[in-house]
Amino acid sequence: MAPQDASSDPLVLQVEDPIFEGGPHDDYVRRVEQAGLLPVSPLSSDVRERFEAIAREDHYDGAPVTITAAATLIDGTYLPRVKFIPERLVRQWSLRFWKRYVKPESVADVQPSPNRIPLPYRRGIWFVGETSMGNLSFVVTLKDGRKFGCLYPGANDLIALPEPYTPSDIVDIDIGFGLAKAQKDVLEEPDFVWCPYNESPEEQLERAWRTRNLLDLVEIGMAQASPIGLRLRAENWLLVIGADASNSWRLRSAAKEAAVRVRESLPRLP
Repeated sequence: MAPQDASSDPLVLQVEDPIFEGGPHDDYVRRVEQAGLLPVSPLSSDVRERFEAIAREDHYDGAPVTITAAATLIDGTYLPRVKFIPERLVRQWSLRFWKRYVKPESVADVQPSPNRIPLPYRRGIWFVGETSMGNLSFVVTLKDGRKFGCLYPGANDLIALPEPYTPSDIVDIDIGFGLAKAQKDVLEEPDFVWCPYNESPEEQLERAWRTRNLLDLVEIGMAQASPIGLRLRAENWLLVIGADASNSWRLRSAAKEAAVRVRESLPRLP
């Protein structure tokens, strides 16, 4: 299915209102809630199943907490670049998702994005994150030897190569400050659509384990209101990360220390 211009689709929402700009974090949350933009619904079970299959590709230290995919909406519109993000992170980051977003109930299906940089090359992007403050500079080399510089405002594994090239033509990536501007052809970050969705505690745990996110695992493990079974699973994942020799020494050490903190926070047996 060919991508359509999403700007005119009624399901792709764009709120142009300066009331959301600036101000303290708590004010941001209050304003988006009063406008009815938050809270959001979960993804449907069918969409979630396919969504999780795409998410499992990024199972490594530093993997993105967002899931990038293509989406077909309930009116048939195909969006090749959608970033799915848990609502709790939208709230934490004061994310300006409302400039271009779809509601989770508008998503009928998801597929791999045709614009995503393939593994293992995108892993380097998430490992580096930024090459300078608010900037990511990298160069992709294609099968025929042609190079494209990419200059983005931050970590993003999407790319819009000129036809007839596709991301599958990428054979190498170099990431570093100033590399993109040294190329004849420089690409900007492709546009995309946000999709905030409600994430259950179990889904949060799965995401935290997949991305090796120790902070989330500790948060789940030490949350007194969480079911004890969920807290024990969080501790177990920390122990697994700490014992995995393929992880960095720093990550293993931090995971072991985190597991101890979680264990100490658990209720004592009589």
